[in-house]
Amino acid sequence: MSTATDSELRRTARLLGVEGVDVEYLRRFDAAAIRGLRLALAARIERDAAPTYARIARSSRLLPQTVVARLAEKAMPARLSAGVVGALSPREAAGVASRMRAAYLCDVCRHLDPRLLGPILALLPAATVEAARAELVRRADHDTMAEVVAGLTDDQVVDLVPRLGTSVLLQVTLRVSDLATLTRLAELMPVGVLRDIVAQASDPEERSQLRSLLDALPATARRRALGDPQTPSTGTG
Repeated sequence: MSTATDSELRRTARLLGVEGVDVEYLRRFDAAAIRGLRLALAARIERDAAPTYARIARSSRLLPQTVVARLAEKAMPARLSAGVVGALSPREAAGVASRMRAAYLCDVCRHLDPRLLGPILALLPAATVEAARAELVRRADHDTMAEVVAGLTDDQVVDLVPRLGTSVLLQVTLRVSDLATLTRLAELMPVGVLRDIVAQASDPEERSQLRSLLDALPATARRRALGDPQTPSTGTG
């Protein structure tokens, strides 16, 4: 049983607004395949609702961003806010997001198409990213954390890694279903952190899953994670 597959099934159920049992039939596919299906479904849902999202986005431009953020928190479900993000420019979305309370912002991130995350996260103030990190850690919402971390810039990842802690990083790593993202994280993390993550996986099932992830990495990233003394460290630590 794959933690990444479990995570993708939960994300897909959330997207469709159904119970987890209703998407269990997808378990015969691997996490990457389920992710591909989820993204395709998200794109279709966004196209169907685009006129509504665009109308709300146009209205939001008439008000100060602080007012928009407060109105969204009071009157809009997080899922609706996540849909409107696609109708805003990254700068507009980041401006509103930076004025939201961390709890609501994290709720929005749970429903946000991950393809929209990167350009917005790159524009967020460090204080907003840190507040969201603290809230997600408090919730132990590793599914959302894996999506958010994948959208961070390289500098943001390097800054965030020491703030998460090894046990959280392990859970986030196990939930990353995109190999390119996993490779980038492995290349950005300090060697010592990578080794700590490997050592943290004491549960046999987690160790097996982590080993499968490591085996899928390019050779250099895999050697770094496994502690090859000839592999130079990057980052800090």
